[in-house]
Amino acid sequence: MLGTPTAAAENADRTRDWTAAISLALDRYANDAELEDALAPIVAAIDALTPGWRVFIWRRADHDADDFVVHGGDPAPRARHEIAVAVESAMREGCREFLTFEAEDGPGGDLVAAPLVVTDHHLVGVLALEARDEPDREPPGLSGPLLTLARVASLMVEDRLSIASAESRGSMLRGVLDTVPEAVIRTDADGRMLSLNRAAEEMFGWSEAELCGENVNRLMPEPYASAHDGYIEHYLSSGERRSTNWRRRFHGLRRDGEIFPVEIAIADADSNGDRGFVGMIRDVSDRVAAEAGNHALRERMEEAGRLSALGEMAATVAHEVNQPLTALGNYLDAAAARLEAGASAEETLPLIEKAREMAAMGGEVIGRVKQLTRNAPFERTPVQINDVLEDALGHLDPAAARVGAVITRRFARDLPEIPVDRVQLQQVIVNLIRNALEAVEDAEERVVTISTARAETDEALVIEVVDTGPGPPGAGAGDIFESFITTRSDGLGIGLSISRRIVEAHGGRIQLLAAETGGAAARVELPLTESGHD
Repeated sequence: MLGTPTAAAENADRTRDWTAAISLALDRYANDAELEDALAPIVAAIDALTPGWRVFIWRRADHDADDFVVHGGDPAPRARHEIAVAVESAMREGCREFLTFEAEDGPGGDLVAAPLVVTDHHLVGVLALEARDEPDREPPGLSGPLLTLARVASLMVEDRLSIASAESRGSMLRGVLDTVPEAVIRTDADGRMLSLNRAAEEMFGWSEAELCGENVNRLMPEPYASAHDGYIEHYLSSGERRSTNWRRRFHGLRRDGEIFPVEIAIADADSNGDRGFVGMIRDVSDRVAAEAGNHALRERMEEAGRLSALGEMAATVAHEVNQPLTALGNYLDAAAARLEAGASAEETLPLIEKAREMAAMGGEVIGRVKQLTRNAPFERTPVQINDVLEDALGHLDPAAARVGAVITRRFARDLPEIPVDRVQLQQVIVNLIRNALEAVEDAEERVVTISTARAETDEALVIEVVDTGPGPPGAGAGDIFESFITTRSDGLGIGLSISRRIVEAHGGRIQLLAAETGGAAARVELPLTESGHD
């Protein structure tokens, strides 16, 4: 029948009808019809033009699945099974060709089918014809047209799946962006806003519908708004691709006119050859407020530190000058007493000379305190440590006599000279001896012992002042070497602090330990060679 004029005419009619059916299907599909509705003209055309055959379009070839049949009802189990096995086998070999199946014994006739294939050989369904039990005639010339129809249907399915996949990805991306706490705004190359996430709407007070198509400079106060277009134009014309991948801080503008600090990171976001940008914006109002508070706190702390340093210096001067002034007063009182008793000028002159020395020492002490508080360099000279201690002790004998204490000396012989500031070292010794005398004032045995020796390392000299008082303060007394820490109700807590600074400036160290006698032992180590931060 294929060679007769009648058959040729019928084939031509079928081709025209099938072509019209394809056009109708594509037209429906272009107008967003459901996939089943779009494919219906193809199915109907084949069904009408192939007497004795039924047409099927299955979404999948898996015979175990409850697949939707576009047209033709549920196929015979044998047909479903054979189509599934044959098509899946062909797909494993990458075949897209027309498939035929021989009839088996039992109900049902022959089958012809074409796979519906999308990208990467993904099988999504089958377009098939099944011969009825007693077909009027074989479907003439079906191979070529059926494959053509299957391929058209495949393209339609592939396109619809691609659209659905893109919509799914877009929906998922939108869901992710709406959970991001930062505002995310996408713009084109001209700065027009294309999309905003939920955080951007909440941050600026505008909806996405209100802002899309508007220039992003609408969200900026002056002078940023006026300068923004110039930045974009310069970037696009200069090709400085490094320009956009940056993070900076500037200000945003809310709908109600509030200007607030933001931090923004911008990156290129080109799509399908179209230039664009994505900006991630973070409201840093809380951080800026915290930074301002921290700055104010730092300023207050610095001011408090300056006042503290000033107070410490004043207390230091008062403490250190008090010692020579006290000695000066004692010598003048003694000189006046001698004169009142009728002593000659020659007998009184040594006391006046001592008073003059104390006045000079007071001036030197003030100068040394200024150097110490400014970390200014001081002059060191090699001295015999025992001689320096003896000079200092000479001014302390009256103080020892007032409390009924005895100062004993245990100086090692043949000690080497060490480089020190003589006046500052005497300050240290006077402070330590005075503290020791105050410690033994209420003790039964009132003895203060000062000794010198080489350190065990043989690289330093050791000075120890040991008393028979109650011992060093307990753990709750704080760091006794810190300024204004004192165990006396009338003390300033300055002496030991100054002593530590002087000793450490010489590269040494000072400790307050418990003595074997039960009292306290102040231990000073000074290096034999010049060191420290003078």
